[in-house]
Amino acid sequence: MPIPIEEISKFPLPGMDIPSSFSFSPDGKYLTYLKSVDTSGYKALYGLDLNTKSEFLIVDSLGDSSAKETLEEQLRKQRLRQMAGGISQYFWTKDSKILIPHQGNIYWLDGPFSTPELLMSASDNPCLDVKASPNGDFISFVQNGDIHLIEVESKTSFRLTDGEDDSTRGLADYIAQEEMGRNTGYWWSSDSCYVAFTEVNEKHIPEFLINHVGSDSVGSDAIESHRYPFSGQDNPKVRVGIVEVDSKDCVWVESTEDEYIARVDWFPDNSLVIQTESRDQQHLKVRQFSIEDSTLTTLVEEDSETWINLHNMLKPLSRGRFLWASNIEILGNLTPTDMSITGLRFKKEKFVMKGIALTFEDKKDFEIIFNFYAPKIKSLLVRNGADVTLAEDIMHDTMINIWDKIHLYNPEKGSFSSWIYTIARNNRIDLLRKKSSQPYTDISEIDIPSDNENSQDIVERKSLTEQVKNAINLLPEKQKKVIELSFINDMTQDEIAVELNIPIGTVKSRMRLAYQKMKDNLKDITA
Repeated sequence: MPIPIEEISKFPLPGMDIPSSFSFSPDGKYLTYLKSVDTSGYKALYGLDLNTKSEFLIVDSLGDSSAKETLEEQLRKQRLRQMAGGISQYFWTKDSKILIPHQGNIYWLDGPFSTPELLMSASDNPCLDVKASPNGDFISFVQNGDIHLIEVESKTSFRLTDGEDDSTRGLADYIAQEEMGRNTGYWWSSDSCYVAFTEVNEKHIPEFLINHVGSDSVGSDAIESHRYPFSGQDNPKVRVGIVEVDSKDCVWVESTEDEYIARVDWFPDNSLVIQTESRDQQHLKVRQFSIEDSTLTTLVEEDSETWINLHNMLKPLSRGRFLWASNIEILGNLTPTDMSITGLRFKKEKFVMKGIALTFEDKKDFEIIFNFYAPKIKSLLVRNGADVTLAEDIMHDTMINIWDKIHLYNPEKGSFSSWIYTIARNNRIDLLRKKSSQPYTDISEIDIPSDNENSQDIVERKSLTEQVKNAINLLPEKQKKVIELSFINDMTQDEIAVELNIPIGTVKSRMRLAYQKMKDNLKDITA
């Protein structure tokens, strides 16, 4: 039986009536989501009380439902595939408030049962890409080509970025949105102290007119104007900046015009990680930018004969490590499934994740080594005062070191087990140095087992350690100080220069003299 068009029109498009945008309240009492109020596809904000299992309506409509969205808003919704009307997004803040961007305005609810309050009126300039800072102190948005902040406590607003009128800050350009799936142009650091953003200059890009044939509008209302970079022509000029919220001071990341800014992420140490692609999209770089010294370090590079598939699978871990999903399609006998996630880096023919090698010929051999020594290393570290979590981290790092440095092992210099335990001990010492502001002096506290270690070996090893300590103590005070700061406090030469208020050249000179003096002292001690 044919279905009349009038009946079909009563129902939303497929998927329009399915709840979406699920989120839990910070206190865990409520589940919130967007759902169609009726068959129209118009979305409203609903809540579910997790104790009573009862559903309730939070917000049905906001503002003037007949108000026309700006072109920028319409395009953003199209690129985000937001086809339904009504409320399209919302956010819980850290202090259990609800933030709702709608038709370029920003609304605010003190809780799921409160009345919406207009926090920021857009007028003719919509508030785009609204976010809450991680600590909940600020609401951020882009307006008139700059990033603005609202201080939650005082509800006062101010402009965070300031640049030329022919460029925008905080908005993703056309290529980023359409070709790379990056729909934002700014990112909060986890401590809410910094905002990274892209500055886009498109004034040199020619305008392209799109005529919507069949549109209800006619004339200029049926024509859209876009700055479109055609193949082989100039791209927008895009660079990444980092602005400090308190001071508004800005630093810029070095970049080239031939690179696309594909992804931007913050690491817990407030370093910025930027993924860039070459214009042919066959070469990808993952680089880490330090705010302190403006250095840019390459973490990962990948190439493809066709193109690089972008993804969002970069996850920072503790102690500077991260998880990364590789784009490499084939490696020896490995499949993409075998090596989908790697814990550190790609190196020649090896992928490593948490001390387990994923390679073809050496896999079984390394698993034997791992299964035999890993528990012993962990037990040794726990016996010497490390907690279980720390012991596991050091154990995994040790096994990774073994994998990377196996070619350096020399049987003539000692047993294989002693070599392994030495690596574990050094990893622990390095970690303790970095965590402590006080000089770490218990270098000999961890005894290193060996395959056939006897009491004489232990005595000799401890004696050597004491000899090194004595050689350091015999140094002149100024030379001794730079050695302690370098090797015990793990400070760089630049940091030592600042600490002692002396030129960097003086630091280098004192360290060189200290090394020579220690050699002479050790000769005298062991003679």
